[in-house]
Amino acid sequence: MRNKTINMPDTIIFDIMFENMPVQSENMSILESKIINQLNNLLKEREQISQYITSLPQIAAQLLIELENEETDFIKIESILNRDPILAAKILSIVNSAYYKHTNQPITNLLKAISILGLDCVISILMPVLLKGIFNVNLYHFKLFGSVIWQHSLETAVLCQTLSKDQKDISQFHCYLMGLVHDLGKVVAFQCISQHLTEEKGAPDIGSFNFKQALSQCSLELSIQTAILWQLPNEVIESLELQLTNDTSDLASILHLANKISEANLMIENNHMTLIRAIELITNDDISKLQVTQCLNKLMDLPPL
Repeated sequence: MRNKTINMPDTIIFDIMFENMPVQSENMSILESKIINQLNNLLKEREQISQYITSLPQIAAQLLIELENEETDFIKIESILNRDPILAAKILSIVNSAYYKHTNQPITNLLKAISILGLDCVISILMPVLLKGIFNVNLYHFKLFGSVIWQHSLETAVLCQTLSKDQKDISQFHCYLMGLVHDLGKVVAFQCISQHLTEEKGAPDIGSFNFKQALSQCSLELSIQTAILWQLPNEVIESLELQLTNDTSDLASILHLANKISEANLMIENNHMTLIRAIELITNDDISKLQVTQCLNKLMDLPPL
């Protein structure tokens, strides 16, 4: 799969978040320049990023380390999950759902539940539970940001996994994870923006074209630095880094395409684009009109997030 250019703006989430702001100019205001300078300073001093986003939960870090271990097995994963009754209960609940349950007797053994679901499925269940709180920030100036960025991240993760299923040499675990964490930098950016707006007197002077372009670049770089701080798998970090360049890989191309489809869905939901137009923009040599339609329908059929 190659990284085909999709003719959609890189600022979609910022466009939606700032659409009710009074500024619609091209050049950055003094306040916007201050915000971008602070984000650039964070990129120079990676350790300071932790002031704006919480650390990766310990149990998530343990699971990631174990799942990267070629010699891991169901017993080791069970041992980790047994330390957290809520996560263990979540796995047992899923395995006893109508979709997975094939017997009349309830499955109460965690090890058996893990073996039925498989490791890729287990991680797809657990990582959203572990990471949702990090995305679901409550910002005074952007009440909807937490739910919007979480929906987009989860949708991108689902699409990354879907788009990779026919590629034998690609890890489903890495695909899901990279989709889930690809916009961590936007959490950092909006925490920083909200802090500045709280300190600012008068009407907020943000929303210019150049500001949104700079935010898009900074956010991606912050996602990379956060992934490094969290010690995420190298494959995930590399796929994020390649979003900044013209180089690509199979994983990076999948992430690029999944992200654009999810952003198109966001625009459709906010009445900024029609379904027909979204399909036209995304369809290229790598993905047919039918596949794009199926992906968008899959997102529309997702349960409430």
